[in-house]
Amino acid sequence: IDRADFIQYSHNEEDAYEERSDFIQHSYENRITDLLKLLGKVLDSNNKELCEYARQHDDEFDESKWQEVPPSVNPPYSIGFCTFGTSSRYGITSDFCTEKGEIIKEKMAKAIKDEYDDNFFFIHNTKMYKRKIDINNDGVPENLILISGAYYEALWVYKNGKLDAKASDKIYGDDLHLDGSDTRDNLRAGLDSDAAVVFGLYAMPSNKISQPLKFDFGYPMLGYLYYGVMEFKGKNYITLYNRRFQDDEKSTYPIERIYLLKGDKRELKCTYEKRYIYIRKN
Repeated sequence: IDRADFIQYSHNEEDAYEERSDFIQHSYENRITDLLKLLGKVLDSNNKELCEYARQHDDEFDESKWQEVPPSVNPPYSIGFCTFGTSSRYGITSDFCTEKGEIIKEKMAKAIKDEYDDNFFFIHNTKMYKRKIDINNDGVPENLILISGAYYEALWVYKNGKLDAKASDKIYGDDLHLDGSDTRDNLRAGLDSDAAVVFGLYAMPSNKISQPLKFDFGYPMLGYLYYGVMEFKGKNYITLYNRRFQDDEKSTYPIERIYLLKGDKRELKCTYEKRYIYIRKN
């Protein structure tokens, strides 16, 4: 890949750089897509009934099982908003949250009540729901929070008035550790920068839970990633819909994933391509 011989035919240095960049990114994209499609076929054969069910029901949201959490300066809304709100396309969370992830109560209270405030629509369009569910299938139900923002949906566990970081980490595993500023810098140190961009974009699947999930203030880590819950035969599964490829009509990337948490173990059960004709909840 690094020896892109076709560069010699470029008319100038800028064209050469763009051609090389496109070539590298497309090469990684094609290889990753092919590998994930192959993985999807293997998973399908091992979990046929589950994967068939998931294809039909992975995007369902039964609102009757959830209780809506209205916008507030208090937990759990304030925690979810400040932790995950940077994933919004509009990126205005910093107007209401400190870099430590704490709510700025005066600003938030004003924006919640004042419908003429510029951020009123953004806040009220950030929906939050809660329910008691055994998300890691260990027999003990957790207080699970779903936050549905502008161009992302996230899940997290709420315990004793705080975000339970350890329990929430299990939901994401190491998938997203290829994203974020620190990892991006590390990738660029060992890979071509164009390859690093591709790896960050794809949020590669991983069954590992080896490090805490770090959210960088102001960085849209979960942008265009939609997490949810699916129930099947007495177990609760985590769904991931990757909308980062939804507008690419030529892409065959498997945008849907189904994970099973069981205690401290996390396992990818299905991954497949699926096209939506509508946008879920946003």
